[in-house]
Amino acid sequence: MGLKLSELPANEEIFIDANIFLYSAFKHPVFGNNCKTFLIGIEKEEIKGYTSDFALNEVFHKLMIAEVVKKFGIAAKQVVRFVKKKPEAIAELETVWTEMEILKGFNISILNSSLCHDEKPWNNKHSDKRPRLWASGVAQGMETLKKKGLFA
Repeated sequence: MGLKLSELPANEEIFIDANIFLYSAFKHPVFGNNCKTFLIGIEKEEIKGYTSDFALNEVFHKLMIAEVVKKFGIAAKQVVRFVKKKPEAIAELETVWTEMEILKGFNISILNSSLCHDEKPWNNKHSDKRPRLWASGVAQGMETLKKKGLFA
């Protein structure tokens, strides 16, 4: 088993995948508290956090689905169809936008997903240290967040 979040050394640079944010937001019964504590450490600048716009898109997507299910009383598997038929429903959501505003205020560097696959975002003039890859699997695009002005 890998390194635990609580065992990360101070000032470590680390990539944060969507699951860390989601486990905290959804209060996962096993990992939720540890993820929340970890994110608080990043907020306090004890650890340098990196994420990608792909990962944040996945966070937005999952939070949006959860809120649509709760607010409109539909099954999760029907959310995409529902939003396509009623796109104005997105504007009626509140929690997802609040959560994304909170993320915007975190001390996290957002890596640009438009980089070519063979380019390494940590190999630039701003950082000579590769961030530790914490988790894997990211979703696609951030157009909705960019349109809302949450991320450049």
